[in-house]
Amino acid sequence: MNETGFVNNRVTWKTPGSGAFAFIPMTSLKPDLGLVTSTVSPTVNSAGVTDSVTTQNTYANPVVGQITKSVLDPTGLKLTSSATFESQGTPNQFLRQLTSTLPAGWDAAGNVVAQPGGGTQAATVTNAYYAKTEAGPTTTGCAGVSTNQAGRLKSTTKADPDGIGAVAAIVDEVAYDNTGRPVAARTVGDSAWTCTVYDARGRVTSVVTPAFTNPYDATLNTPARTVTTTYSVGSDPFVSEVSDPNTATAIRVTTDLLGRVTGYRDGSGYSTANVYDEAGRVASSVVKNPSGVTVQTLMYGYNTTGNGLNQLNTMSLDGTQIAAVSYDTLGRQSGYTYGNGTTGTNSFDSFQRQVGLSFALGATSITSDAVTRDARTAMIVDQAVDGVDANPLGANFGYDRSGRLVNWWQRDPGSGNKYQGAYNFTGYTGTAPGCANAQWGRNSNRLSFEQKTYNTAGTLTATAVDSYCYDNADRLSTHVPVSGTSPFNGVTYDSHGNVINMGSEVHGYDSADRHIISKLPGGAVEYVRDATDRIVTRKLSGVISAKYAYTASADSPSLTLNSAGAVIERTISLPGGVVVTTRGTTASDVWSYPNIHGDIVATTNGSGIKAGATRGYDPFGILLGTSTTPDNSAGPFDYGWHGSAQRPLEYSSGFTPLIEMGARQYSSLLGRFLETDPILGGTPNDYVYAQDPIGQSDLNGHCVTMTVDTAACASVAVASGPAGWIILGVAAVAIGGIAIYRAQDSRKAERHGDGGRAQKSSADRLAELRAQLKTASGRSKGRIAQKIKNIEKGAAKKKKGEEHGRRPR
Repeated sequence: MNETGFVNNRVTWKTPGSGAFAFIPMTSLKPDLGLVTSTVSPTVNSAGVTDSVTTQNTYANPVVGQITKSVLDPTGLKLTSSATFESQGTPNQFLRQLTSTLPAGWDAAGNVVAQPGGGTQAATVTNAYYAKTEAGPTTTGCAGVSTNQAGRLKSTTKADPDGIGAVAAIVDEVAYDNTGRPVAARTVGDSAWTCTVYDARGRVTSVVTPAFTNPYDATLNTPARTVTTTYSVGSDPFVSEVSDPNTATAIRVTTDLLGRVTGYRDGSGYSTANVYDEAGRVASSVVKNPSGVTVQTLMYGYNTTGNGLNQLNTMSLDGTQIAAVSYDTLGRQSGYTYGNGTTGTNSFDSFQRQVGLSFALGATSITSDAVTRDARTAMIVDQAVDGVDANPLGANFGYDRSGRLVNWWQRDPGSGNKYQGAYNFTGYTGTAPGCANAQWGRNSNRLSFEQKTYNTAGTLTATAVDSYCYDNADRLSTHVPVSGTSPFNGVTYDSHGNVINMGSEVHGYDSADRHIISKLPGGAVEYVRDATDRIVTRKLSGVISAKYAYTASADSPSLTLNSAGAVIERTISLPGGVVVTTRGTTASDVWSYPNIHGDIVATTNGSGIKAGATRGYDPFGILLGTSTTPDNSAGPFDYGWHGSAQRPLEYSSGFTPLIEMGARQYSSLLGRFLETDPILGGTPNDYVYAQDPIGQSDLNGHCVTMTVDTAACASVAVASGPAGWIILGVAAVAIGGIAIYRAQDSRKAERHGDGGRAQKSSADRLAELRAQLKTASGRSKGRIAQKIKNIEKGAAKKKKGEEHGRRPR
């Protein structure tokens, strides 16, 4: 073999009409990189009929494989997202992403749109990086900032709200230690940096957030806060604690060798002890108050034979069965029997997707929900509530090619009135307001909303049109209702992009962007939050209205307490999505029943007697007609829209109704959040809710998930969908669209205080294998034993302490 000479490979061809082979010229050759240049995906059109949409990708330098432009529906909506990167082969440039531009930065002809008011391209986020040996800032006040930041991300500048005007763009900065962990972060304008400290094993031990100044009302300023996490409490490696100044008691988590939560104590001092059976399933969960008195005992039973083998069979509260589950031959939950005498039934289509959910007391219906899903996309196109279709002559839900809901029909069962709604993203319905700019709609900001009301005879009785204007950072600037004054009149924002003033209301936040207070001239609603951002105390005008206790790491409270810390009601999630609120007597207990979407549409007492009519909501959560908010939690802080997930609606007298939707406040009136998205790229822009609110949700305020397969968010993922972000390797990845993740739902996973559905699946698999082991022999027995060992080993590796603290902004 010749190892010293040159190696070459010459390829020849013979063209038509030529009698000899010749070398193929380089101009006729190109690499096959296998990059996706176009994708055709199924969708549903405005008539609710199956359609398809094309996405075209462009690569400025195909060799490096970075998408620089993505056009959704090139012949229709023409929604263009783009990104720029450092050059290949240029000294001190490493192909890092420099910008990300949303569709509002491009017009329908593919031309660049300048920022309103001047400046660079509209709707653009810009990244800056440290030089490869540049030192970190020396003025952070945080320990461990490295003198060599090694070219990491230095800052992210969001779109400037008014171009070159007086309002500054949000700039987030970060600095790292020698191992690349973020130790200092701030939004420019903050009073100080947020500092993060790690232990020798790389676990977060403290997060110090600075004081925050409210620019509208100095009385709403919030102090600095330190969240401290302690591992191996009392030298016990199975016990960890997290604390901050807002709660007198540290949150404590105790686990076993398999990483299962065996003990949990919240900041109010209420403790929960979980016991597992031999298959690793939760057998009981006992809750005690700070004095050690048992206040709640939940017991779980599992099937040992028949359908639903090893699945949940019964659930008991304080020795009384409150729920039983039945399964069909495919192992799906098909029916429920509840402790108040009511029953529930699930139904599925041929693709095993849920299409029906009904509840009854004997032969008397409480409520029913039946939907039709598009065969290819699973998007809901039709619906009948209590057996009545709001639009029997056509589809109830229609979408545009980007997947946005654009028209709908719904009914208020109480009055019998029907409602037809339409959202416009491409122009204004009726007379456009003076601030109008249709370009904002390209970022999935609704420009107008038209609603028509029909009486029981089918006669049109009212038409209302609301219009909206936005700034260059997708912030609502004007809401023009059909009549009267908008509750968002004169809306203004703080330096983090959070709404601080709307009408006569002022909202206050801390430096971690947690909503702390809403204030009117005549009173205030205040929230005290624990180290994991959950509401633990709610105050009205400075007086404690209620306290809340938690039995697991989920953000849904299990107990409501009075000002002295005594239990006044218990809230328990049951199979089938039913939520029961116990208040001490059968007459005062409230059983809340959801539709498929998870909204509480009916309530009964402890005897199963229905209270009032079935409720109706519009797709973004506005109560329709005569429908009223359920009374299933103490005070005007109840669970209605998405109530099965215990998303509380704050509707104290005089205040604008808002849902505390995980990390952010949500307005059903606007279909938007009032705070910026903590995860860049989690939604089509920083403020909008899921644009298909029928089939998607954003329950934690971080990102959009599919309600047909509820999921949690991930900070780094790959997804595609309606037009939106192109973010590669910075905070998230969403090529041409909102991120739809199919991971574990941490909120629902902790419903029984254990490791959730994934852990439960492992436990079920262990039970199956152990049953097989009893009858196996020879090599089969050895293989099964090894499988059991592998699962147990994997579970042990997952054991780790909880790391708390909000991601620095």
